[in-house]
Amino acid sequence: MSNVPSVNLKTLDKKRLYQRSFIVVSIIAWVYLILRAYANPLVFDEATSYFLFVKNGTFWPGQAYWSANNHFLNSLLGHGSVLVFGPQEWALRLPSLIAFPFYALFGFRLMSKLQSTVLRWWAFVLFFTSHGILEFFGYARGYGLMLCFILGSLWYLRALYLQFRLSTLYYLLLFSFLALLSNLSCLPLIGLILLSSLYLSWRSRKSVGLKIRLTALTVLPFLFHLWWILKLREHRELYYGGQSGFISDSLNSLGSMVLHPDLSPYIFLAAGGLFLISLIIGKA
Repeated sequence: MSNVPSVNLKTLDKKRLYQRSFIVVSIIAWVYLILRAYANPLVFDEATSYFLFVKNGTFWPGQAYWSANNHFLNSLLGHGSVLVFGPQEWALRLPSLIAFPFYALFGFRLMSKLQSTVLRWWAFVLFFTSHGILEFFGYARGYGLMLCFILGSLWYLRALYLQFRLSTLYYLLLFSFLALLSNLSCLPLIGLILLSSLYLSWRSRKSVGLKIRLTALTVLPFLFHLWWILKLREHRELYYGGQSGFISDSLNSLGSMVLHPDLSPYIFLAAGGLFLISLIIGKA
C-alpha cells in the first residue's frame, strides 16, 4: 500500500483557478491604479493635505495644524516621495500605489484560508473588484495604507491564535499601529484586534513579567492614538456622518451614488438574497 496521500484533482483545479484569477485581477487593478494616479489631477482632500502637511513637512501631532485630514503616515511618506521625485501627482500617490501589492498579498493569504469556495469567491469579488475600495490606492490619502495594514494585522492575529510566538505578536502590533498612523478611523477595529492579542498573550505560558511588558507595549501606543483623537475632538475636527441611521446614511447613499437612486434598497436586498442562495448551493 502506498503512503502517498490522495489528491482531489477537482479541488486542486478550483484552487488553481482561484489563484490565477486572483493574480490576473490584482495585476490589472494595479496597472489601472498606476495609470489613474499618473493621469488624474489632485482631488480637494489631496491638495489640502499637500499644502497643509506634506509640502513643508509639518505633520507631527502638536506641531501640525490640528485636522483629521492629516493622515500621518501618508503625509510622512508623501513628504519623502516629493523630496525624491518632486511635487508630481503620481509622486504624492506613490505610497498608496506601493501598498496595493501588499494588500493583495495579505488578502490572498486570508481568503485562501476560507473553507468555503463560495465565501472565497465572494471575498475576492468584494475586496478586489469594488472600485470604491480599489480607488483608495490611487489617492494620496491614508485609506489604502490603512486597509493594507489591517489585513496584515488580521493575518498575524490568525497566526498568533494558531501558535503563540513573540515574533508574530510583534508583527501584529507593528501592523496595527501602522494602520492607526495611516488613518485613525480604524481605531475601534484595531482596538478589538489588540484586545484579542492581549487575551492570547495572557493565555500563553510566558512569564508574568513578560506578559506585563507585552501589555504595556500594546496598551500605551493605543492610548496615544486615543489621546490624538480626543485632541482632534477638542479642535472640532472629528467628522460625523448623518443622523438617520446606518441603512439610510450609509447603505442607501452609497447605493444611490453607484446605482440608480430609486433602486438602491432593492439592490441590497437582492444581493443579500443571492448571497444566501449561493451559501445554500455551496453546502448542497
